[in-house]
Amino acid sequence: MIPYIVILGPFTVANGFAVAGGFVKNGLSSESINSITEDSHHDIWISTSYGIYKINSRDLSILNFYNSDNVKLNQFINGAAAVSSDGNIWFSTNESLVTFNTDSIENIQISAPIYFTDIKINNHSIIPSEKYRGIRVIENEVNLSNAIN
Repeated sequence: MIPYIVILGPFTVANGFAVAGGFVKNGLSSESINSITEDSHHDIWISTSYGIYKINSRDLSILNFYNSDNVKLNQFINGAAAVSSDGNIWFSTNESLVTFNTDSIENIQISAPIYFTDIKINNHSIIPSEKYRGIRVIENEVNLSNAIN
């Protein structure tokens, strides 16, 4: 059973569900909702023109699933969603059927290092040890600097 949500403001209706426009600001990257379905944990699954989204029913957090290898696999057909008896969710694109078991999805977080390649002030690249308006902004290359003055 889907918990009742009071919606104030603009909303979209798809498959009999109302989704607040505020979700676009808070996690959905598309206002175009193609299909909505619910899994056995009462989480909401939404197909859009920019991938699949899961709205966690407990805390309303939103996860996006996007296929970066094939953009066409992220463009789903209106109203084409189903939940099979084994709990798999099915969505359809113009090119294929996408299916998954919600219990087998792992949330793997990848920590990628951040590298700064340039510092600009007023569109002027700062060169190490060079003074800008009388101040040395950085002493070494950007990634080797411990401080910015």
